[in-house]
Amino acid sequence: MLYLANKALSFDSQLSGAYRARGRYYFYKDQYEKAIEEFDRALKYNPNDYNAYYWKGVTYESYLGDCIQVIDNISKAADRNKGKDLPSYLDVLGDYLVLAGFLDKAKYYYQEEYKLTRDSAQYLYSFAWIKVWAADFEEALKLAKRANRMDSTKIIVLGFYCYLPDSYNDEAYLNAKRWAGIYEKTGDPNLNESHRIGIAFWRVGKHKEAEYYFNQQIKYCEATLKHKRSYPQYGGAYYDLAATYAFLGDKAKAYKYLDEFDKMKTNMAFWVILIRYDPLFDSIRGEEHFKRIEQGVESRCQAEHERVRKWLEERGML
Repeated sequence: MLYLANKALSFDSQLSGAYRARGRYYFYKDQYEKAIEEFDRALKYNPNDYNAYYWKGVTYESYLGDCIQVIDNISKAADRNKGKDLPSYLDVLGDYLVLAGFLDKAKYYYQEEYKLTRDSAQYLYSFAWIKVWAADFEEALKLAKRANRMDSTKIIVLGFYCYLPDSYNDEAYLNAKRWAGIYEKTGDPNLNESHRIGIAFWRVGKHKEAEYYFNQQIKYCEATLKHKRSYPQYGGAYYDLAATYAFLGDKAKAYKYLDEFDKMKTNMAFWVILIRYDPLFDSIRGEEHFKRIEQGVESRCQAEHERVRKWLEERGML
């Protein structure tokens, strides 16, 4: 990709598509600042390059965690492309507004997406995630099940079960077992849900199998940290390591990684729900060290929410 993009630019140094291709190259190489520079070059030569706006927004989502930049750039992409890509743009806008804590505004974009696609399963699944981040976990599962009955490819993700009471343990185990089979069949690394499989197995007494998945989570997290991939750059690897070690009873390592997580730009509203309800942290939830980190997360997320709210109001989007 990079060779061909550079070759194209040797013939035409103002070719927007070539700069966009270079931006995607750097994106996939986890060189996010370089990616944004290339997308900005693409937009310099073609201010209506909706793909450049889209990928710039995705880059901010993956690395910099800047809600405003994501919403702004994806919105500009949606304004410039009313074709087949528009539903996916609307879906991303809805998803990110959910993660930023603007649930009602997210519903608007999901409804606009539905008007174009008439995909009832996707519509229900999107609303299920709204319920998750509103901490209405049982209603979230009900919606996800309805979506799955309409479209079997809408497999219920592990997170829908993680926060539910013990009466759901057997059901959660069957769901986790299904996901474990999918990952084994495809060979895809389960970077951030192996510990969710682990807790589902643990809750039904399959402790040996559970330990395998907890260890797998640790292995994947440590590898992403070693190779400086995108997963740790928004705090995910540190959070998952801390959660896994907390469940396994290793408080020293749990707090080691929680402290690292606390240093990250963890300012998205969904982190509040995660850290507040995550059962993996139940063993240390009442401790002052944990409470202090939880309060810091909530404070940063609330500040970011207010910053985004002000920006949305200024542009008449709320």
